[in-house]
Amino acid sequence: MASVQIIMKKDFQGLNQGGVYDLDPNAAEYLIKNQAAIPLVLEEEKIIDAPKITDMKVADLKVIAKEKGIKGYANMNKAKLVEAIESTEKG
Repeated sequence: MASVQIIMKKDFQGLNQGGVYDLDPNAAEYLIKNQAAIPLVLEEEKIIDAPKITDMKVADLKVIAKEKGIKGYANMNKAKLVEAIESTEKG
């Protein structure tokens, strides 16, 4: 069975905030539904629908921006965060 890569939004059951983990789909789905994680990379077959970046909360966008090493993310508003994250994905 394929794994799902997630990034933790908060410390939860031994997994650390900001950490990236490859988990089995059931564990990943549990963490996502409990708002403890965000799907980072999904396998070809969609196991869990990833939220659109524009639909995400600022706090979630900041977790992603931190993981991507975006400088100044802590002071960015939602529009700037979306723009910065999208620019790293295009490059």
